[in-house]
Amino acid sequence: MAERKVSLVETGQAIESLRNSDFDTVSAVGEVLDNSIQAKARNVSIVTKERELPARGRRKKGKKEILEIAFCDDGEGMDTETLHHCMQLGFSSRYNDRSGIGRFGVGMTLAVINQCKKIEVYSRANGDSPWCYTYVDLDKNNSDIPEPQEVDLPAEYDGVVNSGSGTIVAWSKCDRLNGTSEEIYRWVARTYRKFIGTHKVEKGKIVANNTPVTIKLNGKDIVPFDPLFAVAHADFPEKKVAEIFEPITIEMDVPEDAGGKGETSEITITMTLTPKEWRMKGGGESGRDPWAKENLTENEGFSVLRAGREVFYDVMPRFKPRTHADGLDRWWSAEICFDPVLDNYFSVKNIKRGARFFPQLREKIQERMGPTISECRKRVKNRWDQTKTEEQAGSPSTSNEHKDAEEAVKNAKTPSSQKKEKKTPKEEKKEIKDVLKKIVDESALDEWLAKIEKQPCTIIDKDDSSWKGSTFVDIHPAGGRTVIEYNRSHDIFIFIYDAIKELSESSPDTDSGSIVKRAKDLKVAIDLLMMAYAQAENYFGDLDEEQRIGDTLEFLRNNWGQYLRQYVKAYIKENGI
Repeated sequence: MAERKVSLVETGQAIESLRNSDFDTVSAVGEVLDNSIQAKARNVSIVTKERELPARGRRKKGKKEILEIAFCDDGEGMDTETLHHCMQLGFSSRYNDRSGIGRFGVGMTLAVINQCKKIEVYSRANGDSPWCYTYVDLDKNNSDIPEPQEVDLPAEYDGVVNSGSGTIVAWSKCDRLNGTSEEIYRWVARTYRKFIGTHKVEKGKIVANNTPVTIKLNGKDIVPFDPLFAVAHADFPEKKVAEIFEPITIEMDVPEDAGGKGETSEITITMTLTPKEWRMKGGGESGRDPWAKENLTENEGFSVLRAGREVFYDVMPRFKPRTHADGLDRWWSAEICFDPVLDNYFSVKNIKRGARFFPQLREKIQERMGPTISECRKRVKNRWDQTKTEEQAGSPSTSNEHKDAEEAVKNAKTPSSQKKEKKTPKEEKKEIKDVLKKIVDESALDEWLAKIEKQPCTIIDKDDSSWKGSTFVDIHPAGGRTVIEYNRSHDIFIFIYDAIKELSESSPDTDSGSIVKRAKDLKVAIDLLMMAYAQAENYFGDLDEEQRIGDTLEFLRNNWGQYLRQYVKAYIKENGI
């Protein structure tokens, strides 16, 4: 009786199980890009086909869904034999090669079938040979890969690929994509920053990258993003950069399974502390820089790079000292770089996503990083204390930033105030206090109260993360007076005040007095504009509640203009302009 054999793998169920591997869209994208970079590509283009989703529930209009995605590179390309096997699970021309960012031979195929059902691959090894093509379609041929055929490239890739060697990997029948083009851009910009940046941090120093790779997304160059904030972003070269500490190096024995025969390999740790202008206060506030606010929101301290490619960006579990809940650790960053021969120490898996320190290594890293972490926390806390002291010193009794405008408003002849219920001085004082309790520290409340009681309109600057929404001013009628809050972290105030400061500081010596004076006048004019509007808005106590919207707007504009005219006249008269 012939021996009955059972296949080691039941193809249909096995493929479906493999589709449930631990990938997401960005890590699947990374497997394709890894292949391009290891094939010595200098130019990579990512092209997506998308559709706009209808607004629904919390989803706003403009949200897009990726339907298909293609990756085109000018790397070495593949001969027909390699092309035929390139999607075979377990096949790799560089299996267990630890000299680059690839290694295992299963990443790309596992990644792609996790995201879609059809993979098409075009490749050629040089510009004189034809393009060859093969594919996998899980709806048709999930157990075999067709022999590559010579083809003409589809017209959609004209202008995307060059005339030399290269490879195109196209995904379609995408049924599990969970990322947007914007998310892919941001992830690639950070993950491959060492490859696409013209400058990079290497062993604690900023060095030139002499062979950068260009990666485009839908025709737009992906600009590298450095989570250490030590390399200036190409789109924001004027931004301040972080302070770089002395690099930390740790020598580790190379494991035997990685070819180790008494050799060691170096781990390099680069730590930085963000500019003090960004870390003004506690609670995650990043000063007046909107770019810093946007890019610090996800900063968690650890970026782990394997052969220059990021494999981890998050809080490290069981790491001591533990990260602080009060925000002290948001402001320092650490980049840990290692060679693939040390994969075992970082528990790197075949999908090259995530890293966990082997206990022996974790203890060494904790010991070496500990003093710098403590120093960073101390300096952050000192900066917060300094800011608080400066704010308290800048209370109404000593702060004169808006004094000229407030004096002009106090002395101006303005329209009669809006109708209001008659209140006693005690009631008015309580009303003002109730407003102040919501917007100033209790320690400064009495000083603000004394100032507000003496004038009709007062400006209070706010520059912290407690401000909600996109408004740049808030207006509070209180006790027959008006209190205006400036959201000094709003883009418009940053723009205006930076321009005024630059004008004042860069004026020629010959006429600096007049230029500085006019810069000051411009600043007062902004205050008067806001104060006039606030008073005009408060004037609505005289309006009929059923008045037409057009009449209401006209009434507002007219009164705004009247207040503003009188305020400007008063300021000009007082200052002899």
